[in-house]
Amino acid sequence: MKIKIDMSMKIIYKTMLMTVVVLSFFSCGNDDEPGIDTPPSNPELMVAEDALFVKIGEDTDAELEILQGGGEYNAFSTNENIAKAEVVDGKIMIKGISIGKTYIVVSDKNGYYEKKPILVGLTDVIELDKTEVEIESLLNISAYATVNIIEGNGGYKVVSDNPKVTVSASESGTITIMGKPEDIETPTTAAVTVTDVLGMISVFDVCISAHRTDVLKLDETNVEAEGAVGKSFAVTINVVDGNGGYKVVSDNQDIQVSVTALGAVKITGILKNSDTDLVATITVTDILNLKATCIIRVLPTDKTYTEEEIQAIVADNSRRYYLDDNDQIIGGLAVSFKNEQQNGQVTYGWEYYNVYYSLLTFSGDKSEGKKMDASFSYYSYFYPNYIYYQNEPVTLEIIKNDGRRIWGIFSFIKDEVSHRGYFCDSI
Repeated sequence: MKIKIDMSMKIIYKTMLMTVVVLSFFSCGNDDEPGIDTPPSNPELMVAEDALFVKIGEDTDAELEILQGGGEYNAFSTNENIAKAEVVDGKIMIKGISIGKTYIVVSDKNGYYEKKPILVGLTDVIELDKTEVEIESLLNISAYATVNIIEGNGGYKVVSDNPKVTVSASESGTITIMGKPEDIETPTTAAVTVTDVLGMISVFDVCISAHRTDVLKLDETNVEAEGAVGKSFAVTINVVDGNGGYKVVSDNQDIQVSVTALGAVKITGILKNSDTDLVATITVTDILNLKATCIIRVLPTDKTYTEEEIQAIVADNSRRYYLDDNDQIIGGLAVSFKNEQQNGQVTYGWEYYNVYYSLLTFSGDKSEGKKMDASFSYYSYFYPNYIYYQNEPVTLEIIKNDGRRIWGIFSFIKDEVSHRGYFCDSI
């Protein structure tokens, strides 16, 4: 019986036959014959550290570790003033020369190379003498503190994360911090970051708090002072403990008061009457409304100068004439000085072309002590100031005579106003 195969079946049959033949051809080889292997590729050069730190000094060389490569390594520094590199027993050794940053270039026999950054310095950390800074100050009063860099590489920069706390660093490594408390309850804080020339970092915290106390205290609560009639006086007392934000008032309108942010209370006025003391109660308050008082009493006096002022007068041996704390020789006039003694009278002073003059006359000699029959004459007119005294009786005392020069002080009252003066001249 014949089987009829159509055309399509013939095509499928031929295709399958060819496939079997091809597979048989590739599977009939000798299994003992060696195969052909692909030759291995050369390994790329790999160096471990991303940024190696090298310390300056003897026996501080650092190794730049090679993870893989082709061998026969070479290395050099791009700046040998900072670091030098050499190959020792197949190892890359780096020697630090000076503080700075550079690169080490490493190559192998296959022509691969790596370029690695190198940091060279004295230390790989910044060490501070403190990591926390606590400052106490009066409210809204600036306060200062310092932090010292104990170890670092120089070229320091400092940054505060709070603009209300300012910082700066000197070349020697002293960091200055300035800020102030702006709230009685909440301190002003900041984190300060310190970096050096190599980028090493250290951070410290700052806390500036307001001083708190439950009692307002003054250094004086009862003050007596002396004042000349018609002349201004000034007395200062101080807050020794308080919370800041000070205010001050006087219960006497003839005594004026003011206070600084730090608590220095200045008391001023003019004594108008020689028969009555000038008295006032001064009241100081702070931001918490705490109060403290001081009673001041100003006593009339005929003393011309205080002991401190007298010491300052005799400390200067230059020739000069002063009235009411002002130089009598105005505008640098070329005056003629007078130093005369006749008929038991001594005259000191100066004249300017017989127009302007200042003359002190007294009886006796030039020895130290109070003088009798003393008088003062003075004429000066420099617009708008016109001053004229003629033979005005004065209290005069020679306070020093060193054999070459004499120093004298004098005072008088004219129209219920006290005046004072002093002079220094040659014997």
